[in-house]
Amino acid sequence: MLRRAKQVHVKAANKIDKAKNIWKERYLDERKKTTQLEQECTKYRDMLEKLHRELLAKTALGLGNNSLTGKARLPSRKVSAKISIARLLQEIEDLKRRVESNRFRLTAETKLKCVVEKDVKMLRQELIKKKIQITLTRNQEQSAADNSKRNSYIKVV
Repeated sequence: MLRRAKQVHVKAANKIDKAKNIWKERYLDERKKTTQLEQECTKYRDMLEKLHRELLAKTALGLGNNSLTGKARLPSRKVSAKISIARLLQEIEDLKRRVESNRFRLTAETKLKCVVEKDVKMLRQELIKKKIQITLTRNQEQSAADNSKRNSYIKVV
């Protein structure tokens, strides 16, 4: 009966380990994909920001030439205000994106820190248990050796 219970326990533990391993493999695969996708996204976002800045710079400089006179038009106050607003909105959007990215990193690092702290606690407990086990084993071996010495001394005397 006890043997059967141990077998069932081992079977359940193996099932749990398999499920954990499958989940871990999937997680690592998705993590690899996420890194590549984030790099692509960052590259395209940088390209978009560059194009946006160039467009704002061209508009600010008044590169729209008057086809009749061939002279560059200077932007009016209204257009200058719109350009300033567009720049500020772009900067605000960029700052929001940076804050969100840093917040995401902070939560991820906090979670990892908690996991690592738990692992360290478990490892320390295991180490303490093993040290205790080693000490007990040494004491048993030493007492067995002492008993055999006493027995051999008693036989000699």
